Amino acid sequence: TTTTTTDEPAYYDAITDTDDVDDMEFDDDEDYVDDEELEIGGGEHTDSNSPPIHKQPYDEHTQILVDAAQAARNVLKDHEKKMRDLKSEKRKLEKVVGIDFGVDNVFHAINEECYEYHDREYVYKLCTFNKVTQKPHKGGSETNLGNWEGWLFSEDADNSYVDMKYSKGQKCWNGPDRSTVVHLSCGSENTLTGVSEPNKCEYRLELTTPAACSKQLQLTEDLHIHYHDEL
Repeated sequence: TTTTTTDEPAYYDAITDTDDVDDMEFDDDEDYVDDEELEIGGGEHTDSNSPPIHKQPYDEHTQILVDAAQAARNVLKDHEKKMRDLKSEKRKLEKVVGIDFGVDNVFHAINEECYEYHDREYVYKLCTFNKVTQKPHKGGSETNLGNWEGWLFSEDADNSYVDMKYSKGQKCWNGPDRSTVVHLSCGSENTLTGVSEPNKCEYRLELTTPAACSKQLQLTEDLHIHYHDEL
């Protein structure tokens, strides 16, 4: 015959005898805590239908300390928010410092301005000196068509600051990373007038802007002066 034994705590046998339990007495002087006293609310039994228990107000001295602590927390939160704002502004300024905005910073006027162009399938969005994106009209995720890289300068000096290059966009399926060239031309308003895809995953946007007019007006004025000097 196999006898199974368990290692029960020494007090187990003592309390399993109901006669012993019935005979147990508690001294009134002992720190005995009734189960109901463990309930939240200072020993008052509550249920879901009971009214909320209101905390007793602090004494005057304690309330002064509580108010001072809360005021200190509020001040700390304000300072933390200001610090976050300053760090954000610092990052923006550091980013702007490295950008070429053209002669006399003429293109700073359109820095991080965003413009949209809608065709039958997509919404194209240009945020200048930042990125170009594409999103279907019928919903779906946004596709990155390129991030700001710089200007595409040609050998012809008169064509400087007319083509913006955005590269390292989302990778095409079985193709290269998407990229975009934004061609600037003089116009009375900042407007995207067209979008094309000359090559697979290589896009071209047309942007008219008054910022592109200053150079063209200067060239026209120079030609006009040169013409009159010859006369």
